Amino acid sequence: MKSMKLKDGKTIITFPDKIYSDDELVELWAAVGWTHVPRRERDTIAEISQIEPDGYYIAMDGEYIVAHCGWVDRGDIFQTCGTKVSKGYKFRSYKGEGISNVLRQKRLKVIGSSPAMAFMNYSSEGWLNSWIKEGWELGSVEDLPQQYHKLVSQLSDVYQILILNIKSKAMKKAWEILKTPFRGTTKNWYDKAIAEGKFPARQVEKKRKGVWGGSPKTAFGYSISGSRNNPPIVHFISHEGFEQYAGDSGYYPFDIPIENSREVWRGITYTEWEAQKTKEYHDAMDKDKLPLPPIPNWARYRNAMEKLFKQALEQWVE
Repeated sequence: MKSMKLKDGKTIITFPDKIYSDDELVELWAAVGWTHVPRRERDTIAEISQIEPDGYYIAMDGEYIVAHCGWVDRGDIFQTCGTKVSKGYKFRSYKGEGISNVLRQKRLKVIGSSPAMAFMNYSSEGWLNSWIKEGWELGSVEDLPQQYHKLVSQLSDVYQILILNIKSKAMKKAWEILKTPFRGTTKNWYDKAIAEGKFPARQVEKKRKGVWGGSPKTAFGYSISGSRNNPPIVHFISHEGFEQYAGDSGYYPFDIPIENSREVWRGITYTEWEAQKTKEYHDAMDKDKLPLPPIPNWARYRNAMEKLFKQALEQWVE
């Protein structure tokens, strides 16, 4: 049984290997004064989430529960069933681990290489990025099995769709058809390369210098990471000599002339997008238009940009 010491220097959290049911969580959380309602009985969550979980992993402080993390195997795809950590236990361990990180890693071992889906109705930039580091990616209804399309389509814009072990159809198609690396950057660097007439090989690792690229998913991730005040750009490079390095990424060990590059997509900055969405929100408030639009945040920005990127990518490969 795994355990960890939190940064407060005294709290020891343990992670039992036992899998707990929704009904057992009712009793465990009641013991610490919190009401846990089984998912099958909740009319406040999306219909697709009103399902009996296969089980939960939990975290304990002594004999009391402080966190849980659930899942269900629907047969053709896994679905996550929520992660909760008590407010007083948001400290991390001395190794930098969070309680939720440990529980989610245990859940990932259950999922293995099977396809999985998750639906978030709130996600900060840090929370979303922590999932993406685990291998999840933002998806859409079309990436899921057909039988779930109707239920997922009922989700409001507040929800983020995350997929695991499922290649986004648009990105998979582009990678398979073009067989050439995509590269993510921002307008300032892209315009500089255009002015110089080349994309220069840069020192990224001690023994590797080049123009790096990879799959559309990888390229989009790089472009969006620097887009708070600079528009994100994804372009692809058509040139011989690409050296596969790790997974779906690699590099050209030399400069690339700009004539060997084609721009695929250009987005807007987070600052510009936030201003647009904030105005829409206040306009709706002034006109008493309900429900109000979602409050802009980084996760919703990334989700909006990825949708636009996938649309541009689909048009590009047609």
